[in-house]
Amino acid sequence: MKLRELENFIAVAATGSIRAAARMQGLTPPALTQSIARLEEELHVPLIIRTTRGAVLSEYGTAFLHRARLITGEVEKAQVEMAHMLGKRSGLVTIGSSMTPAITILPAATVRFRQQMPEVRLNIVGGIYHQHLAPLRSGEMDFAIGPIPSSGLDGDFDIEPLFTNDLAVVAHRTNPLVQARSLTDLVDAEWIVTGPLTQGPGATLADAFRAHGLSAPRAMIQCDSILILQTLLATTRMICVLPRQLLGQLPWLHTVTAIEVTEALPSNPICLFRRLDIPLLPAAAHLATLLRREAHYFVQADQPA
Repeated sequence: MKLRELENFIAVAATGSIRAAARMQGLTPPALTQSIARLEEELHVPLIIRTTRGAVLSEYGTAFLHRARLITGEVEKAQVEMAHMLGKRSGLVTIGSSMTPAITILPAATVRFRQQMPEVRLNIVGGIYHQHLAPLRSGEMDFAIGPIPSSGLDGDFDIEPLFTNDLAVVAHRTNPLVQARSLTDLVDAEWIVTGPLTQGPGATLADAFRAHGLSAPRAMIQCDSILILQTLLATTRMICVLPRQLLGQLPWLHTVTAIEVTEALPSNPICLFRRLDIPLLPAAAHLATLLRREAHYFVQADQPA
């Protein structure tokens, strides 16, 4: 099994076309077809099915695609690691980040990273943890930062807490619900959640309601975009929970206010998590170190004088 054959197979899967994959790989369509045929012969299964709409993966091809990406990804990382050992600072670091670290610790860490490794490109993928697990497992993402569920993650992940994410119920300053002082007053409110009620921040909100004997909150919109969230809070009477640390961090957050309910809301640990069995490449490891440092500064700044 040759690396080039795996790359050709991945190109077919990505384009859905023998002809387009051949162009991508700098081959003729017959040459790429022969490459796929050699791979199928070695594996003893059909990987590609030709249809009138193009080339689609068989069930064997779908299963093999995950392994092929892992193999080619590890080869690319090995090449980058050797280049770094030779003093060549290039390549790509891909990380996932939820809203809180993206606003609090990632900007300063990114500035330092760009100063210290100017030739290394950085790809930042938004979202919360359940959106990052698949690319972490496939090796497409180096690590992610954000809140994780209280139950933790599977044993194949290394989890490192960075700081605690304290939650506050918030609404636009013109929302009549800002006068509420208890979760009981908010049972009938319509909520925006940044994750499903079964996991992540959404589950934390649901847990808070259950802990006080209340029915689940009416989560009407799920949204993890800070820009959409801003618009919804300003134009509706909906409410949400946001990290208290974010209040005052962004200009538009001055238009929202915390609803100071008497009940204590759960706290989420903001963690750095990655695959346990794959060591970080030097550039990714350096960025992780910078994020740990910024998290330490952030915690210190948040301490009462």
